[in-house]
Amino acid sequence: MCNRVQIINQGELVYSANMADMLSRQTSRFEITLSSKLNDIELSSHRLFTSVEIIDDNSFSAESNLSAEQLTEYIVKQHWGLTRFTTQQTSLEQIFIDLTLADANLADTNTGKKRTANKDLQNEKRESNAA
Repeated sequence: MCNRVQIINQGELVYSANMADMLSRQTSRFEITLSSKLNDIELSSHRLFTSVEIIDDNSFSAESNLSAEQLTEYIVKQHWGLTRFTTQQTSLEQIFIDLTLADANLADTNTGKKRTANKDLQNEKRESNAA
């Protein structure tokens, strides 16, 4: 069994941790079931969730900057009828996707900036040649 995880993206080490650290990685995603029905607009209006995904009439998955304890305390105080609260563990696959996709998006952004700069430079040369 492995005791260490390392993720390499395009030849660069982008993540390195032991399994215990990776598995205990703080998550901000929760699956919540209520006895009362709340829609995503009502849930979003409380501003404690950064994103909400409705699963069914009484269940949803959400991200929050609050801890699990703070979030459950808030839900109980709102009298929403909390029936189930699960912290969703971040999988190694999701960590991999997050890290490599972020690098890919950054590379695309930088490439796009370089292309724009090159086009601007070419246009300046054309304008100076025409003058």
